[in-house]
Amino acid sequence: MTKSNDSLRQFVELRASLDRERTELQQRLQQVESALSGTPAAPRPAAAKVAAAPARAPQAVRPAAAPKKASPAKPAKKTAPVVKSSHKSLGMRETIAKLVAKSPLRIGDIVNGMQRSGYVFKSSNPTNSVGAYLYGAEGKKCFVRNDGKFSLKPGAKL
Repeated sequence: MTKSNDSLRQFVELRASLDRERTELQQRLQQVESALSGTPAAPRPAAAKVAAAPARAPQAVRPAAAPKKASPAKPAKKTAPVVKSSHKSLGMRETIAKLVAKSPLRIGDIVNGMQRSGYVFKSSNPTNSVGAYLYGAEGKKCFVRNDGKFSLKPGAKL
C-alpha cells in the first residue's frame, strides 16, 4: 500500500470509530435525561453514517452515578480590608517621609519600617512597590538618593 492509501484507511477507520462513539454517547445522554426526568425518553434519530463500519460487540453501560447532595451555600469569602496604615490616614509618601525624616534609609530599611508601623502593601513584593514609588515621578519630587539611601528633599511639600 502506498502512503496515501494508509492515510486514507486510517482516516476512514478513525471516522467510523468516532461515529460509533458519538452514537454511544447519544444513547448514554438519552439514558441520563430519562433518569433525570423520570420518564422514558423517545430515542433520538441517529446521525447518518458516512461509511459502513464493522459492528462492535456492545459494551456494558455504567450505571448513572447517584446525584450529589446539594451542599449548603458557602458564605462569601471574608477578605481583610486593605488598610494603608495603622493611622488610616497616612499614605505611602507620608509613611516614607516619617521614616526618613530621622535619618536616610535604604529601600529595605524603609520597607521594614513601613511594615512595623502598620502599613499594609497591596502587592506581594513590597520592595518593588517602594522602589517604584521612590524612583518614579512622585518620589523624585519629595525624596533624594545619596549613596543608596533616601532622605527628604529640602523644601519638599508633603
